Amino acid sequence: MLELRLDRPDGAELARIAAAARSLWAGCTVTIEQHPSFTLVCISPVPEDFTDTDVILVFGVAPWWRE
Repeated sequence: MLELRLDRPDGAELARIAAAARSLWAGCTVTIEQHPSFTLVCISPVPEDFTDTDVILVFGVAPWWRE
């Protein structure tokens, strides 16, 4: 699982991230968790060879947590 922590994302940014994940990995699950001061976007499964640099290039944000 890949988690991206976003501070105050708008709907367009969340939609862009979800669309990018689904275009890369057919059948992946994208979950959005709203917290008081941030939003987590959880994507799974993510191939192990998809590096942190790849995450930044594709999603425009560094991974917050990976499993």
